[in-house]
Amino acid sequence: MVWTGDDPGAEPAGRACNRRSTCGCWAHGWSTRWAGKSCALASFAGQRVHAVAGIGNPQRFFAALRTAGLHPIEHPFPDHHRYRPAELQFGEPLPVIMTEKDAVKCLSFALARCWYLPVSAQFAPADEAPCWGEY
Repeated sequence: MVWTGDDPGAEPAGRACNRRSTCGCWAHGWSTRWAGKSCALASFAGQRVHAVAGIGNPQRFFAALRTAGLHPIEHPFPDHHRYRPAELQFGEPLPVIMTEKDAVKCLSFALARCWYLPVSAQFAPADEAPCWGEY
C-alpha cells in the first residue's frame, strides 16, 4: 500500500508515518492484460472514451484523462466496487478506460476494447525517509 497523503489515518507498509506526505503519481502508458496488447496513451488523445473508476477519488482519474487529451464519459463507482459484466456495457463501441485497481476485478469478463492505466507513485524525497526509514 502506498500512502498518498489523502488519508491522514492511513499507514504506509512497514512503519507508521505520523505526518501527511506528498506523493506524485504518473502514468506509464495504456495496456490491457486480457487482450495481450498495449498502446501509447497518446493514441487515445482527442477521442471520447468511457472512463470507469471505483477508487476513493474518481475525479482525479477523470481529470488525468482530460489532461492527457481524452474526452471521458465518466462512470464513477464506489471505492472497492465489485463489478458485474453489465456495468461495462455502455451501448457505444467506445474504448473503456479504467484504473489498474479496477481492471484486476474485471479480468474474467472485460471486453477487447477495455484498457487500464498503470500508475506509479513516488514520494517527495523529504517525505520518503521519515515514512519508510532505513531497513
